[in-house]
Order: sequence, then structure tokens, then C-alpha cells
Amino acid sequence: MQNGLSQLPTILGSSAALIVLSLSMMAGASTMTGVMRSITAFAVFTAFGIVLRYLLGDSPGQSTHKGQNQLEHPIEPGSKVGEIMNDKEDNDNLAA
Repeated sequence: MQNGLSQLPTILGSSAALIVLSLSMMAGASTMTGVMRSITAFAVFTAFGIVLRYLLGDSPGQSTHKGQNQLEHPIEPGSKVGEIMNDKEDNDNLAA
């Protein structure tokens, strides 16, 4: 579900552009008009997909894999950067 949710804007935008272009060509609109309509539909529905993805809780910068770009324990306020980096290096060495 997470992977499909992250691709929601692309899927919505592409589907809308394809449908709008098909309907424009069936209606007999000029090619340039159909292309402009499909670009507009892609932009609008991609933005709508981004809003939906945000509302459903999958922000673009959020990692879907546990442990990726995260430490095993939370960072306490006032921690020194050197200590945090040493902890991360120790965890990486244990994983290898």
C-alpha cells in the first residue's frame, strides 16, 4: 500500500492526461488543443494527488523502510553531533 500511495500523483496525473487527450481527439479538437488540455489535466490531477498523498499520511520525505536514514534510538535534545555520528557508525559496522 505504501508504494502505491507514493506513486498516487503520477498515476492520477497520467491517467487524467490520457483520458483528456483521448476525449479531445474523439471530439475532433485540434492536436494542439488536445495536447494543451492534457498538459493542464496532468498538472491539476498531479497536484490533487500530492494533496491526497499528504492527507493520507505519506509525506514525500518520509522513509518507508525501518532503519533507513534513522538511528535505532531517538536523539535526545542536547546530544553532541560527534556522539550521534559515532553511534551511527557503530550501528553501520554491526550491520556489515
